[in-house]
Amino acid sequence: MSESEIKKTLKNLNEKMDGIIARLDYLEQVIARYPDLASLSEVVFWFKTGLKMYDEPLKVLNRLLSLNRVVEEKIDDVSRAIIQSLALKGSMNISQITREVKAQRGKASRKTVRAKLKALMEKGLVEKTGHYFQLAQEKVAK
Repeated sequence: MSESEIKKTLKNLNEKMDGIIARLDYLEQVIARYPDLASLSEVVFWFKTGLKMYDEPLKVLNRLLSLNRVVEEKIDDVSRAIIQSLALKGSMNISQITREVKAQRGKASRKTVRAKLKALMEKGLVEKTGHYFQLAQEKVAK
């Protein structure tokens, strides 16, 4: 299976999961209107909980597959650790990123991470929204 087929399959799975969760939300609203159906509310809750446990790993897998193109760039070990952390965990602030890089490499200073993030933003690999950093969507989506 090619990378594009895998991405298409993942997108399809994500859309289906979102649709199922939306339907379960609607069922929950309907059940809430009828007190005699209260016992079904717990069943719907557990279905949603189970589905959401699969939702996040699918998103992580999608980010990791998208990461292949980003990693083709020539980058140093700290920058690579930052990108891997953002791919696995999603949007994070600088303290969270520093902790992740430190966990991967054994050492990391906030100053170094900040400098590397700035360089990655200049390359268009990372974007900042407020105090949070994430992989640049247009670069990852290609």
